[in-house]
Amino acid sequence: MSGNKLEENKEYNVAVIGTILSGKTTFLDALSGIWETETQNEPSSNMLYLRVHDPKIEGRAIVFARIGLAGARHVSTFEQLVKINKGYLEQQHFLSAADVVIFILDHQRAMLDQNKRSLQQWKALFTEIGRSWQPEEFLFVANKSDLPNICSFDELAVALEIPPMKMLTVSCKTRQGISTFKSRLLGVLADVDKGKSRRP
Repeated sequence: MSGNKLEENKEYNVAVIGTILSGKTTFLDALSGIWETETQNEPSSNMLYLRVHDPKIEGRAIVFARIGLAGARHVSTFEQLVKINKGYLEQQHFLSAADVVIFILDHQRAMLDQNKRSLQQWKALFTEIGRSWQPEEFLFVANKSDLPNICSFDELAVALEIPPMKMLTVSCKTRQGISTFKSRLLGVLADVDKGKSRRP
């Protein structure tokens, strides 16, 4: 897979990032329950790939990559991450080229401030690698909706300044909301294709 996962017009590339301990790996596990999948773990780069096929997309696969930036919450730049994180260049390349970015949030009220800090840090890191933070290329997924003491949908959207139409809630543990995510993602990918077709 590593030889062609970034080939344009053959695969959609979806980066999965987010708040620490928000359930990014569990999210990929949940996706494997609704799609025909191939999984490839690359410990040398601290990345986990999930390649899926959907009958609504002819001739193209969707490649999800969990970007696990070890130690990211302790530094402020990608350059600093080079010294502490394996696979830095591969992760940066995938982030730069991804068609869509999935940002996993923690739905718990106690994690609200951590979600805010994580969003601020990722925005800064995107700027550093030369990628703009475009809402139309994002889906924000609030995980752990099955737990007690969670923020309401509206409260989370307002506090994190996320357009409600770009956010949805799920429970990766119970799989609640995962099918809805699938439909929303396919819609975003269709919009990505429309945007590319309008470019000169």
